Amino acid sequence: MFSLKRSIELDALRHRREEQDRQLEEAVTCYRSAIQAVRDNALRACPPLANNHSASLLELEAALGTESGRSNLTASLARLREELTRFGEEAFQDFQGKEDDLRELVDLLAVATRSFIRHRSESSREVLQFTGRIEHIAAGSDLGEVRRQLRSQVKEMRQTIEAIAQKESALVERLESELTATRRRLEAAEGLVCLDALTGLCNRRNLERQIAARIRRRRLFSLIMLDINNFSTVNERFGQEAGDMVLREFAARLSNCIRVTDIACRWHGDQFVALLDCALTDAMARSRQIHSQMCATYSISVQGEEFLIDIGASMALAENRTNEGPESLNARIEACFGKDKSA
Repeated sequence: MFSLKRSIELDALRHRREEQDRQLEEAVTCYRSAIQAVRDNALRACPPLANNHSASLLELEAALGTESGRSNLTASLARLREELTRFGEEAFQDFQGKEDDLRELVDLLAVATRSFIRHRSESSREVLQFTGRIEHIAAGSDLGEVRRQLRSQVKEMRQTIEAIAQKESALVERLESELTATRRRLEAAEGLVCLDALTGLCNRRNLERQIAARIRRRRLFSLIMLDINNFSTVNERFGQEAGDMVLREFAARLSNCIRVTDIACRWHGDQFVALLDCALTDAMARSRQIHSQMCATYSISVQGEEFLIDIGASMALAENRTNEGPESLNARIEACFGKDKSA
């Protein structure tokens, strides 16, 4: 009889413990969910602080998987309360800092407005009143009200500035027109300085600038040098006008043989250079096609008389070398044109 009674008491005790364990497990589950909710949502209120505090909450959550018992749960709750209190204090300080920054911006706006007055005597009364209102807003304590009033005052300030701009639009338009005309004249003058007068190609001075710019940027490029063979005999047999027409035709063919990004240049007299933005191996393959297009029979019309002139050209190639300066490369070009080259 005693044994049966003891067994019943033990069963009841076991059930109570199992029920307590179940309740504790449910409490831990709810507690873990609460930590996750705080980490996923509450910390978003102040993103700059979220990472550090999120790591601390993750440690609390991880400890729940190894720790058990009411005492440990109570200790964890105390740590959570401390963490949230610390987050609240830091978030408040961060908010105060942002509020101070906003007030500083408002003060700067007031200072800028006063500076604006010095340059705009018209409507100065309206702007001065606006400045006073901005300074009054900056002294407010409610950040939401500061923002609301600031938006209203900025809108009003914009309308004032637009009214001033309308009054000065005629002057502004005249100045813009004069600047545009001046810019166009400068561009036209610069274009004339950069082009060869006879052929319309880039001149030597401009090509040297292009070469120097590519060397500064460490860009790889190659040069094809073309020298018309026996050009002096063209002038002797057909006259200088015919010679000029040959040079113009030669230049036009060279421009048509290269890409838009490449540069064709009249280097000097009957000497031409094509700058190709590619390595020497690619330039060699392209040079054969270019040479075949340049060397041909040119049909030249001078004062109603047609002449068929066979034009050949010597050709050489060069690639900019590592650490080579513009002067050295220009010297190589000159040396190349000074040599006796075969077509």
